[in-house]
Amino acid sequence: MKNKHSTNGAKGTLTEKQLRFVEEYLLDCNATAAYKRAGYKVTSDAAAQAAASRLSTNVKVSATIRAGLEARTQRTEITADWVVKEACKTYNAAFEEGKYAAAATLLTLLAKHTGGFSERHEHTGAQGGDIRIRFVEFARTGRAGEPAPPAGVSTAV
Repeated sequence: MKNKHSTNGAKGTLTEKQLRFVEEYLLDCNATAAYKRAGYKVTSDAAAQAAASRLSTNVKVSATIRAGLEARTQRTEITADWVVKEACKTYNAAFEEGKYAAAATLLTLLAKHTGGFSERHEHTGAQGGDIRIRFVEFARTGRAGEPAPPAGVSTAV
């Protein structure tokens, strides 16, 4: 039988390992690393990533994570708005001091935050339609038991 740990509010009932996963996740928001640090046994990083993804989508686990992130925001008073305002101040200071590389980095981060740079690329065919794919069958070499290539087709490698 699983050892259950009762928690408050939106957290519901989590196992000890699930609660440990949430605590570890809140340290760096890295689900794969949190999964390993929580004591789950994994055979590879890919297995840890897949398992951590499944665990983090568990309704009770994700609610507990959200509650933890909200509590941290309240406790630290650091919000997305505060971060953007501070980044603007730092950008202005860096630009005025001639630290253009730092200013450019901050400007890039601000542009990404406001949707100025798209991180997602979508490809479409003509007039926004589907991309047509044509499959080409390559000639066989004509080895034993296989048909010979058509006349005029070279099989040289």
